[in-house]
Amino acid sequence: MKKQAVDFLFVLNASITNIRLYPPSSAIIQNSLERLEKALNEALAVSSSLEFAESEKTLLINGEPLPEKEQQKPQIRSFLSLMLDSNIKSLTFFPGVTRPEISNFLQLMENFSRQAADAGGLAKMMADQAISHIAIDEKVYVQMDSDHQIVSGLDISDEDFVRYLIGEQSVDQKTIDQVREMAGSPGWFAGVFQAGARYLIEAKPEAAKKDIDSMLTRMIDSLEKVSDSDRQQILGFIAAALPDMDEDVKALLDTGKLRELLDKFQPPPDQSAQETVYRSPAEIGRDALTRILKGDRTPLADTRIIELLPKMVSQIMDKNKDDMLEALTQQMKKSLLYDSPEVRKAVAGIMAEIDEKMEAGQLLEKRIALSKKLVEWIRAEETISAEYQSVTGRLENLAQTILTQGNLAGEADHILEAYALIKDGDLSKEEAIQALAANMLQNLSTDHILEMLLQEPRKTSDSGKDDIYSLVILGSTTIERLLDRLRDSHGMSERNRIVQAISRMGRPAAKPVVDRLGQKGPWYYIRNLTLLLGRVGDQSHLSDLEPMLMYPDYRIQLEAVKSIQAIGGEKGGDMLLKHIPAVDPNLVGYIISVLGALKYRPAVPYLVNLVESRSLWQNKAVQDEIRAKACEVLGRMQAQEAVSALEKIVRTKGFFRGYTETVRSAALKALANIKRG
Repeated sequence: MKKQAVDFLFVLNASITNIRLYPPSSAIIQNSLERLEKALNEALAVSSSLEFAESEKTLLINGEPLPEKEQQKPQIRSFLSLMLDSNIKSLTFFPGVTRPEISNFLQLMENFSRQAADAGGLAKMMADQAISHIAIDEKVYVQMDSDHQIVSGLDISDEDFVRYLIGEQSVDQKTIDQVREMAGSPGWFAGVFQAGARYLIEAKPEAAKKDIDSMLTRMIDSLEKVSDSDRQQILGFIAAALPDMDEDVKALLDTGKLRELLDKFQPPPDQSAQETVYRSPAEIGRDALTRILKGDRTPLADTRIIELLPKMVSQIMDKNKDDMLEALTQQMKKSLLYDSPEVRKAVAGIMAEIDEKMEAGQLLEKRIALSKKLVEWIRAEETISAEYQSVTGRLENLAQTILTQGNLAGEADHILEAYALIKDGDLSKEEAIQALAANMLQNLSTDHILEMLLQEPRKTSDSGKDDIYSLVILGSTTIERLLDRLRDSHGMSERNRIVQAISRMGRPAAKPVVDRLGQKGPWYYIRNLTLLLGRVGDQSHLSDLEPMLMYPDYRIQLEAVKSIQAIGGEKGGDMLLKHIPAVDPNLVGYIISVLGALKYRPAVPYLVNLVESRSLWQNKAVQDEIRAKACEVLGRMQAQEAVSALEKIVRTKGFFRGYTETVRSAALKALANIKRG
């Protein structure tokens, strides 16, 4: 913004010069107007208004002074002189300004000095010319000395303001806020003090010395409350300007405790009031911000700077200075991880405040980017603090916002993952932090958020994790609620997402699932519980799956076989072999295949018996399928003890005494596999 404003100022200065030298109809003037209109539109494209103001012979752009190097440029000095000569305190341009308005304004500026007295001032002349998008003295930055008002532009007089400061009158909060905005320069404080002293001289000539001293002291106390400066700074400002105050004001202070106090803050004899070491908070903050942006993080160790930064950040955001905000947060990020614990905590606290301001501005993408820096700090810090709790609160707020958006759940992964690791003890933290993490995740595990997460899969986060990761983390804090939902849900898609989430929770989910297996529910609920135990359980849970092999529903028996296979091991093979006679006959062939996949050799004698027997099952199709599966598994296991039985199958032919071609073919392939071994 500042660059566009300065560019416009240079063109404006040149145009004012040209208007003095050439007639309005000349090509030079028309070209000047075209360039001026273009430069103004570029400046207003990045700001709601463009304001040039003079304060203490310094040019301000939208309330901020230009750097000293810029102030010394001839064009800036020339424009500032024009403002001073014309007694213009501020000049503001608003969107919508037209070229005729600009042309009329330039003409008025050129003729102002000789017309102003008769025309009633430049503001009236502009109104007469219908110049509505350019304003004079819309906002006044007043140089505070004995010849100026101290609260210019406000709805309160200087006398009433002084009476408020000494406790004789009240003012509303709006006025106090307006005063706080203008209370910054040393000269302002000195001007207020002198105005107060003069009021006491004129309005209370009979007051006792001690009462005068008391009222002046009370005024200084009040100045501290209505400004961002502390008491020592204010005393320094007044002491530095005391030699230049009116003689009757100085006489009022000849004796008394206040004079003794002010004398302690007098600058050295060789130092003028302008060179005093006391600076306003705004000046201190601007200097610190410049240093920080240049990579100097030492100001962040200064408690005064830490107190000033939130307000400065707010101003940066209000003025949409995204590049500056990004540069500042990048520098703070370094302090967040590498500087002293005190600095780390202070910077984290500031960044939490930045997040709060971003939330107010509905800047969700920027909040997500900022949160990644804060999460790094959360993961690194090992002791709880007020800042740690504050940052956790902001991250919880952000995660809640993301999770309820409906299409961005994956963007909260980094937050949830960090606190899940802390809660589970995977990151070394003290108990208080672990409890804080557990509470934070519990707070996010609301019915509404779980409802959102149980919907169809949505956008994938930048980390590459789908949004079910959020359901995994939050669901682990309330798995019972998910299991209830699994039981009561009538939607296959929702049930599938719950099964996916619980499966990824791993071993911690096993006990709740086992507890539910003993309860009643729809067949698909029992089947899903059986499936889940196969995914999250281990050898110790095979006994919990065993009853499912005898469940009346074939589909649940099948799921139990699959889960036992998933867990595996010899115990699983024992269990499957043991229950072959009890399961649905249609499932026997599948169990035999599973025994082969498990390479469960204790099953070989039983399988040999199967291929030789002809009367285990009444259904011939089922019997042939089982024999073929048994031959296949014996071949896969390269069971030498099965060779005789397999050869017999291959040799035996005939419709009544032989085997089907399917069984004979399976036996032949099995023999080939055994011989290759």
